[in-house]
Amino acid sequence: MKLANKYESDADLLKRLKNNEEKALEILMEKYYVLLCRFCYGFINAKTDCEEIVADIFFGLWVNRKKEYIHTSLKSYLFMAVKNNALKQIRKTKVANQQLEEVANTSIEKSANAFENLIFQETEIEMEKLIQTLPIKRRKIFQLNRKEHLSSKQIAEILNISEKTVMNQLRLADKQLKEILKLKSVI
Repeated sequence: MKLANKYESDADLLKRLKNNEEKALEILMEKYYVLLCRFCYGFINAKTDCEEIVADIFFGLWVNRKKEYIHTSLKSYLFMAVKNNALKQIRKTKVANQQLEEVANTSIEKSANAFENLIFQETEIEMEKLIQTLPIKRRKIFQLNRKEHLSSKQIAEILNISEKTVMNQLRLADKQLKEILKLKSVI
């Protein structure tokens, strides 16, 4: 049995979940429970209702673990499930139409923006970690090109190397990063 590692990829945790490993569900809950509750709170201002909705999502994930029903990333699925269940909860409690419209229009927009920002920040952090795995010279060339927006010619002049070397190093950096991303199922 695999040791618990909260840094395992979601894809690996889903595989373990399909193999009836309860520990995988525990790791997923550790990883996403608080984030999902906060996200849900953007729709429903009742902490216990939010916790119940999120718990139901994880319960459903466990009950349906053998089915192939997640066709996006697990994180996207969880956030969409919370949003949908929160909206169902609002309808069930017969909130006034005005409040429902307000929640549907403003909270979804704010939550969607917050979710997009969260995904963007996490992706930036992950990309920075991947860039740090490049060999030092290649990393320097890559950063000058992508972060400082310098041309191959400018980089060649700064580092006192040929422009062709710069272009080769950029190509190799792109190839290496794409391979790592494919392995992580990010692309």
